[in-house]
Amino acid sequence: MRKTITLALIFIVAGLVYAANDVWKTKPYQQWDQNDLKQVLTNSPWVKQTTVMASWAKGGMEAPGGGQNTQPQQNQQQQTQTQQRPGSMGGSASGSGGGGYGGNTQQDAPQAPQEQEAGFFIRWNSALTEREAVARSAQLSGGFSEAQVQQYVNQTPGTYDLVVYGRDMTPFTSETEETLKSEAYLEVKPSKEKVSPSAIKITKSNDGRVQMVSFSFPKQGSNGQPLISGNDKQAHFDCKTKQMHLDTQFDLRKMVGKGGQDL
Repeated sequence: MRKTITLALIFIVAGLVYAANDVWKTKPYQQWDQNDLKQVLTNSPWVKQTTVMASWAKGGMEAPGGGQNTQPQQNQQQQTQTQQRPGSMGGSASGSGGGGYGGNTQQDAPQAPQEQEAGFFIRWNSALTEREAVARSAQLSGGFSEAQVQQYVNQTPGTYDLVVYGRDMTPFTSETEETLKSEAYLEVKPSKEKVSPSAIKITKSNDGRVQMVSFSFPKQGSNGQPLISGNDKQAHFDCKTKQMHLDTQFDLRKMVGKGGQDL
């Protein structure tokens, strides 16, 4: 009996500590520092990290759309440099995206061919919590005025916006916005309501490399009702290209900000 009570207390305390670490609930975004931003933008319920087999990078050869090191780059300073150019603070496919990971890669390829994995971040960018993080990051970089930041935060998207980015975006280089429309979807569970993106935006660097892909999904299902209801527990994002299959699950029950569910 005493052991059962002790274990219960441990889980309760652990839960309280975890909740206390949710900076999006405990601190105004205007006070977030770089460590806070890293948590919100890379390790929160709105962000998923996933890996796929990098069949396009066999033997460690440098790919035209990325590099040898195909794991997601988690250096927040490098992300900010990629993300915070003028016009890049958005995140909807109908506007402009925000948030990618860049960085240099190693120059020496492995001597023998080997299988590699490519890592990607998938971020639910229409959520207020994520928009606040992107805006705060822009503010700390010094590239945007307070008025611009506030305007971006207060602009509620009319769609559910997801962005995909990683160090090696090669699988998207041969895709177009139209082809991706037919190869991506968002499905909520347990209702199993599924929608295709209403818009897609492929963001490229000055030298033509794909940096990020933004997917905008309608907030209404095929029946004209809200796509996501209070009974739904998960949202499944799925995207296929000629070179990979990317998918992940978001736990809608954990995507809660200061004002409740935040999508």
